Amino acid sequence: MAQVIGFRFNAANLCRLAKSMRGIECTSLLGAVGVIFREFEDRPDGFRIELIPVPPGDPSGEEVNIIFIIWVSSKQKPLSFKKLRQLPRMQEAKGFLRGFGITEIDDWKLIRTYLD
Repeated sequence: MAQVIGFRFNAANLCRLAKSMRGIECTSLLGAVGVIFREFEDRPDGFRIELIPVPPGDPSGEEVNIIFIIWVSSKQKPLSFKKLRQLPRMQEAKGFLRGFGITEIDDWKLIRTYLD
């Protein structure tokens, strides 16, 4: 099991990213995943996207969300978000997303999940 940290994308945000990356309009989260998934398969910078469950009580009505993965760790003890935000990798990730039109990224919170 791996600890995964990144930004959670809902359908609207992922559709914006897909439009910016591939120039294709999407109307659903799964449609956007289909458009951009291959863009994240073998990236040299290691950024990836994965399907994750929607948090309990999420009002979006979506069945899944996407995590834009910035860090992966085999450590079970939670990594400090405060320390991670100060690393160059965080600025690299934010710059990548800004370059594709996700300009409000500084206002987004990091999330942590565990994947098999």
